[in-house]
Amino acid sequence: MKINLIIVDDDEIDRYLLARLAKKSRYDLVIREFESGGSFSESLHNPDSDLIGFLGEGAPAMAMLDINMPGMNGFDVVNEIRNAMQQQKLAADSLTVLICSSSDHPQDQEAADRDELIHGYVVKPPTVEQLDSLIHHHCC
Repeated sequence: MKINLIIVDDDEIDRYLLARLAKKSRYDLVIREFESGGSFSESLHNPDSDLIGFLGEGAPAMAMLDINMPGMNGFDVVNEIRNAMQQQKLAADSLTVLICSSSDHPQDQEAADRDELIHGYVVKPPTVEQLDSLIHHHCC
């Protein structure tokens, strides 16, 4: 099964490790990386971007967001996704949002738990088994 995976993280090494880990998954993942919340948001709202098409092509899609990024943090990105859904730029069921952060602060996890758009929280770096479990649980 093909699944579209979006990684939004300002740390190049973390993006690389997560993408490499995803390639070891038992699922056929098509990976798109964004180096900041702002670059993801720009693509989301840019009519010339292919991001909406990438998310709307029928394959399940999952976004893994870092929390602590300069400028637009992960929770800000979630709000941008919510706005795109409310404006019907993005179908409400087209994207599963997960937080993948080095933060193990209880307040970050609690904030993620309170947001109905966030479907899970994993502390970096996840294992292949954790990633496969998240994909299986949320996309299959």
